[in-house]
Amino acid sequence: MWFGKIERYLAQSVVWPVLAAMLLLTALLGFSELLSQLGRLSENYPLTKALLFALLKMPAYAYEVFPMALLIGVLAGMGQLAAQSELTIIRASGWSPSRILFALAKGLLLIWLMMLLVGESLAPWAEKTALQLRLVNGAQHLSLAGATGFWTKDQRRYITAQTVVKQDQLAGVIIYELDTAQDHYHVIQAQQADFDATSRQWILREVRQQQVATEAIGGDFPFTGLSWQQTQQASLAVTLPFEPMALSLMAQDKKNWSWIELRSQIDSMKASGLQTQTLELALWRKLAHPISLLAMLALALTLLLSAGRSASMGGRVLLGIVIGLVFFLLNRVVGDMVALAHLPALISAFLLPTTILLVSLMLLSRMR
Repeated sequence: MWFGKIERYLAQSVVWPVLAAMLLLTALLGFSELLSQLGRLSENYPLTKALLFALLKMPAYAYEVFPMALLIGVLAGMGQLAAQSELTIIRASGWSPSRILFALAKGLLLIWLMMLLVGESLAPWAEKTALQLRLVNGAQHLSLAGATGFWTKDQRRYITAQTVVKQDQLAGVIIYELDTAQDHYHVIQAQQADFDATSRQWILREVRQQQVATEAIGGDFPFTGLSWQQTQQASLAVTLPFEPMALSLMAQDKKNWSWIELRSQIDSMKASGLQTQTLELALWRKLAHPISLLAMLALALTLLLSAGRSASMGGRVLLGIVIGLVFFLLNRVVGDMVALAHLPALISAFLLPTTILLVSLMLLSRMR
């Protein structure tokens, strides 16, 4: 049998508190996002679009706060059992802390799978849709293309970039220039583009230019032919119809990309010789997400069994909120500090959750 009676009872005790905590935290972050969007209201960006933008951000927020909600929900749900001595009875019937931990993990597996689906499909789609909605307010001439790039045009040029690395750096830039009056076609390809604040121009790197034009060819049978030229140069300064301020609106949070998008962008940027440490850290943090959930679950059970019936419900929830916030902040700080030390992104992502998990499991193994 997949679930025994006690396992089902334990699962029912924590599932609803976890979902309630996640909905509450997500709603708070969504309301905070809505307040931040109120300052952007304009004729092209009314309140209805601001509300829609905040709603589209909520799947990403739900995935992000799920470890914290898990900690708070387990502390609240299992704390109720501890306050009524039911947890003591379960342990007296032969259930070890490790067996209780396994039962809780199994009971919460379905929710985790749902959140995995949200983080890998719904959140990236909603993030991109919200980003396109906000571009209407701040950069009407830009349009998203693919997961992380964009295209735009001015008069006779069409410009596309494969990746917005940051607001003043692009990767995979292609400029198509069409002059139909002179039958002139010009294509500029660059691996990278950096904005020069002094000249207010974009500096293209590793540039290849191709030019196709028509020309009259004389002789006994005159006709119009095509000429093609190609040149390469290390850099080229060009003026583009946008500046970093407009691109800042496209700064999609990398932690909201799907695993496939992150992997694809890392491979593409490595092929172009660009730094990928930030993307690799985001990728490994996604892979470390299950470890973070297990760590929060083990930590919650450790705190419950240590406190017994002495702590109140409000005290347990407050403790969960504090520990969840500390974990969230420390996970970011430790990861970034390790990244600054030029250690592998794997260590940056797994260091804190793995440490908490191992310490919690060690403490649980010593409990009888």
